[in-house]
Amino acid sequence: MNSYKSFLLASTVITVLSTMGSAAFADDSTQVETVTVTALRVSGTLQNTPASVSVVSSQDIIDAGVQDLSDVSALVPNVQFDNGWRAGVPQISLRGIPTVQGGEAPAAFVVDGVQVPSLDFINQDLLDIADVQVLRGPQGAIYGRDAIGGAVLIDTQRPTNEFQDNLTLDYGNGDFFRAVNTMSGALVDDRLWAKLTLEDRDFSGLIQDVGLGKPGDWSKEVAGRAEIVAKPTSTTTVDLTYSHTQAIDGASYYEFVFGYNVGDFKADVPDRNLDTNDHRYINTYSAKVDQVTPIGTLTSVTQYAFRSRGRCRLDARTGCSTVERRGCEGFQ
Repeated sequence: MNSYKSFLLASTVITVLSTMGSAAFADDSTQVETVTVTALRVSGTLQNTPASVSVVSSQDIIDAGVQDLSDVSALVPNVQFDNGWRAGVPQISLRGIPTVQGGEAPAAFVVDGVQVPSLDFINQDLLDIADVQVLRGPQGAIYGRDAIGGAVLIDTQRPTNEFQDNLTLDYGNGDFFRAVNTMSGALVDDRLWAKLTLEDRDFSGLIQDVGLGKPGDWSKEVAGRAEIVAKPTSTTTVDLTYSHTQAIDGASYYEFVFGYNVGDFKADVPDRNLDTNDHRYINTYSAKVDQVTPIGTLTSVTQYAFRSRGRCRLDARTGCSTVERRGCEGFQ
C-alpha cells in the first residue's frame, strides 16, 4: 500500500515539474534557431522535413573540432565512420547497414550537389565545411544507387563578394600538425566568385612497430580544392570545381593475393621488418549548372573522377618496390 502511494506521489511530482518546465521555456521558443535542410531536394526547416535527418552546422564543426567524417559520426546517431582495411578506404555503417570489404558504400555521398563516385573519394578531410546533413533510411528515389542506408550531404562555404582569408592550425599527439587555408572573394561583384582551399597534414604516428623501431601508423597528406561560381543571369548558376588529394600512409600490412593462388596458404605474407606504406592520388573535376524555371530548378551535373593507389615496401637493401598499383577513372 505504501509502495503504491509513493508511486503516485512520484508521478505527480514529475508531471508538475514537466509542466512547469514547459511553461518556463514557452516564452523563449521564438529564440530557437531555424535549421534549413535541402537533403530532399526542397529547401525547408528541419522541424518540417518528413525524414530522419541530422544536421551538423558549421558552428558545431568548430566547437567539436571536426576534421573528417569519423568525427561527424560522434555527433550523429546510427552513423559510424571508421578507418577500413587500408588507408583511405573507410568502413561505413548507416542504420546498421555496413560497408562490404571491396564493395560500395551503403549510403550516397553528395558534396555541393555532386555525388561522390566511390569510397576512395569519401575519406578525405573535411575542408571549409558549411554543414553536413545525414539522412537515415533508404533514399534511392532521390539519390539512386548506393543509398540503401541513407545519404550524407556535405555543403562547403560559398564565396561572397567580400574577400576572406581564413587560416586554421591544429597540433596534437604524435606530432600531428594540420594547416588549412581558405581564400575566397568576388572576381566580378554579383557575377563571378572564386575560392581556393589548401591543406597540409602531417602525423608521425602513435602505434610503435617493434620490428621497425618506430611508429607504423604515420600519415602525410596534401590537398586542395578550387571553385569558381558564375551567375551569368539572374536565373542561371554555374559551379566549376577541381579537387586534388595526395597522401601516403604507413601501416599498410597486407599482401595482395591473386585469384589463382587464393587457396595457397604458403603465399607471401607481409614482412613486418619492411617499411610498408600506401599511396593515394585523387583528382575530381565537376561542373554543375542550376537553371531556375517557372516549374522549378533544373540541375545538370557532369563529373570526371580519377584515383590511383599504390603500395610500396621500403628497406635499405631493395629500395621501394611497388607491389600493387591500381587506377580507376570515369565520367558521371
